[in-house]
Amino acid sequence: MEGKGQLSVDYITTTVILAVIALAVFSAFDSNEQGLAITQERLYMKDIADGITSSINSLVLMGDGAQTTLDIANSTLTGRPYNITIRHNLVLLQWRDSDVASRFATSDLNFTDTNGTEIFLQPGDLTLWNSNGTISISETP
Repeated sequence: MEGKGQLSVDYITTTVILAVIALAVFSAFDSNEQGLAITQERLYMKDIADGITSSINSLVLMGDGAQTTLDIANSTLTGRPYNITIRHNLVLLQWRDSDVASRFATSDLNFTDTNGTEIFLQPGDLTLWNSNGTISISETP
């Protein structure tokens, strides 16, 4: 009878060890998936920032009278709202506890309605134009 009791203890011990290993592996996969989701969201937002920057750089290169319209996504990939800030040399997107930035190819730019050094925008439709070297931005409701 002692052989059967020892066999049960060995079986339970082996099962517990395998369960702990399985939990550790599944936890690692879950952690990797969360990291991947965060990376995808940051890359998505970086693409948006780069798109805005590229449009403004193009307006500067095209000169006086150039105009473009942008349709900026209203939220991050996970549905979080975000803010757009344009400074003299970069576009900054901020959401929850993250941010991404994209720098202009040109030096400090002149913007209308800067209220000092920054322009704050909401995502959505934006119309941008170059008027005598000054970049103007209008938000479409």
